[in-house]
Amino acid sequence: MNTNATNISAEATKITELESQFVYTNGEITSVADALATSITTTATSAAGSVAADLDKLEAVFSFDSSGDVDGTNGVLSTAVTSSANAAIANAALASAQSVTDLTSTVDGHTSSLSIQAGTLSTVEGYVESRYVVNLNAGGAVAGMSILAQDGTTSDPYSEIRFLADKFKIFNNGTAGDASDFDAPFEVSGGVVKIKTAHIGDISFGDISDAPATTFTSVVYASDASGTSPSFTKGTRTFYAIYQGATQIDLTSSSAIAALTFNQITGSTGSSGADAKTIKLSSDALVIKYDSEGNNPDPSSITLTANSTNFTNGFFKFTGGGSIFTDEASYTDGTAANQDTATITVPTTFSGFGSPLAMRVGVAEGDQVESGNHNHCKTHHNSLIQTSHNIWQG
Repeated sequence: MNTNATNISAEATKITELESQFVYTNGEITSVADALATSITTTATSAAGSVAADLDKLEAVFSFDSSGDVDGTNGVLSTAVTSSANAAIANAALASAQSVTDLTSTVDGHTSSLSIQAGTLSTVEGYVESRYVVNLNAGGAVAGMSILAQDGTTSDPYSEIRFLADKFKIFNNGTAGDASDFDAPFEVSGGVVKIKTAHIGDISFGDISDAPATTFTSVVYASDASGTSPSFTKGTRTFYAIYQGATQIDLTSSSAIAALTFNQITGSTGSSGADAKTIKLSSDALVIKYDSEGNNPDPSSITLTANSTNFTNGFFKFTGGGSIFTDEASYTDGTAANQDTATITVPTTFSGFGSPLAMRVGVAEGDQVESGNHNHCKTHHNSLIQTSHNIWQG
């Protein structure tokens, strides 16, 4: 009984202390006592002060318009993020491993990023693949590289390297530490491959059966890199371009001139000379086709046409036909002042054709009387020019 009385007395004391923390009206709690009210107020004030201080720091980072809305930042906000992930999967069907690394940097809204992905894959069907990819992005300027090697049960082993860039260059012969000293002999820019110097061994062409019967190669001169005042004559012009096409270029066509790439002529400019005397040899066919039995040539004859320029009365001589074409022994008057033709009769069998023909034509000013290694002209001028043309059997 004494123990119960003691416990009841202790609980009564605690209830009395608790009741002292509140104010009652008609037996209902209407407020807290002064001591508890002071404690609650102090705690709330302290918490509010901490929140206000944090808000002041956050507001100091931003700027606000007249309506109190955020319209910018004060100072510079920057972030730098790096992440790396590696994964490996292996089961009865496949095995793969992958590594991904991402780097991102942002300063005041300007972002650059770098992503590197490497992976391998092998499947139970026999397909294997290795891949390495690098992607770079700097404010919208992108560059990348992809290396792939793969082999499958239904395809031959295959590999490739791809590059993505506005310009692709190979440098050499530079000085270490001096980027401006490196030379780029090979460059790809704007869809154009540029090779400064090249040493080429054997060149093999595929089917040339669709080659044009006539090809033109001309040097076009201009006053500047834009092709101003184009002409076949150099004169005082200091830029040049090489034109090649099935038809001669029209110098009055602005689009045709714009398609050329003009380069500056190096070296000192000499005095203007006389217009050049030239000759061009063309044929109405470059390739002769025979059937599977080596018969029925197509075409059965070829017409060669020689066109010269700046000759008053051109005399022409065709040679180089071997046993198929009888070389002309002397210069003869052309069909026009600057034109002449010759006809080759094609052998009726493939075996009769022999080696490819290398036809040549020479043009002289006026009739030429040849004696030994000397050319004697009946006129007062002795101008002799030769050019050549190849004909193949298919």
